[in-house]
Amino acid sequence: MDFATARLLESLLLPPAGPLLLGLVGILLVAFGIGRKLLVVSLLLLYLACAPVVGNSLIRGLQQQFGAVTPEGLQQADIQAMVVLGGGYYGEAEEYGEATVGPFFLERLRYAAWLYRRTGIPIIVSSGTSDAHTAAQLLVEELAVPVLAVEDRSWTTRDNARLTTRILEEKSLSRVALVTHGWHMPRTVFSFREAGLPDPLPAPMGLADPAPDPADWRQWIPSARALQRTRTALHEYLGLFWYRYRPDPEQ
Repeated sequence: MDFATARLLESLLLPPAGPLLLGLVGILLVAFGIGRKLLVVSLLLLYLACAPVVGNSLIRGLQQQFGAVTPEGLQQADIQAMVVLGGGYYGEAEEYGEATVGPFFLERLRYAAWLYRRTGIPIIVSSGTSDAHTAAQLLVEELAVPVLAVEDRSWTTRDNARLTTRILEEKSLSRVALVTHGWHMPRTVFSFREAGLPDPLPAPMGLADPAPDPADWRQWIPSARALQRTRTALHEYLGLFWYRYRPDPEQ
């Protein structure tokens, strides 16, 4: 299955499209006596996907095994380079007159720059053709941080790991910290280990979410932010399942 097909199927499966399509099927099957049940199920799934208690719980399930690192911890671990994973881009941003990175990627770059200023550990950017060099340019020109290398051919986290590992081998680097969001870290660590880097150090960011309290009625009020968090978490769980049970054909 190619990348475009996988993304299309994921878009149709995950919320909001998945529950909405289920509801549409329910409408079409009303005449057969089972449509109403499907409508109820689709509305319930859509509501749960929009509830903060669900989105926050799913996100915490991904990132709770990782703690924040400190500059001192990176230095004590003899980290030789930090790999910043890509996180989307805006394409041709009219206000800049050129492509720019998306918010997730920018958060990761900012954190890597913050760590660099306190440790001097060099940065490697790993992302796709569309945004890797834009990210490197942002680090150099706007954050005043040098870039050791750029991996610019990735489409997936698995690509990030495989192609970046080759760069690390060429530069004789083995002690590496991975910089990405906490919810993206399980798939990232798995991918780099699969690619032959046995002991990468997770350097997660975006860990500020408190544990959701189901007894708090506000956690059950639907919101667009909660829907996005639910979808992000389900994307990661689905991706991690796919990676674990479908070996990388490039390995």
